[in-house]
Amino acid sequence: MSKRPPSSPERPGDAGSAILDAAREVAAGRGLGQLSLRVVADRAGVSVGTISYRIGDRAALIESLARREVALTETQATQWAHRMGGIAPGNTGFLSDMVEAWLGECGHANRVPAVMQSELLTAAYRDARLAEPVAAITGAHADMWRAMLDGWDEADRLARRIAAYCADERPFSTLLGADTDYGLLRASTIRALLRDRNAAPSSTTEACHMRLVARLEERGRAAFEVG
Repeated sequence: MSKRPPSSPERPGDAGSAILDAAREVAAGRGLGQLSLRVVADRAGVSVGTISYRIGDRAALIESLARREVALTETQATQWAHRMGGIAPGNTGFLSDMVEAWLGECGHANRVPAVMQSELLTAAYRDARLAEPVAAITGAHADMWRAMLDGWDEADRLARRIAAYCADERPFSTLLGADTDYGLLRASTIRALLRDRNAAPSSTTEACHMRLVARLEERGRAAFEVG
């Protein structure tokens, strides 16, 4: 009896879908490095043989997770852009608030997708098979910002820049979202990201920014030494 190809779609509520739900929970909680067929089987309440038959080996399971994450990301991004609507051209203050709100959700309802996408981004450096779905995830986020920036000058460049920044920042927002110093540093970074390229940075703002960086670095080193 041959295995079903990993690309076969899963019907809602069937065993394959339950397996991917369980695998996503494990990957978001422990990281892709700790993802094994045995752990996923225990979480899903199925046998390892069922996973092998329905999806394949560990590599196929991760690929299936990546493809599923693309679909979930596209849906989430479309819903968020529709819910928030467009941003009036030139209103960088409101755009800054939007980026803050998007990253702020990482510590709440969007924690699992934030962690999953970060895990896949890291894994793609080691596994070329994940490059395409990771690019699709980043593209979905860029499309989201591009839709909200309709009418802006250089909307495409700005959308891609925001999407790239958010991809890098989401893990930190997930871990440190409730930290006051981190929140201030993130707000400062977003303002700098959106600042007119021809505008000179404020020396006072830069000094405050670097103080926040130094405080967080000091706390990070202390935590590492204790650990």
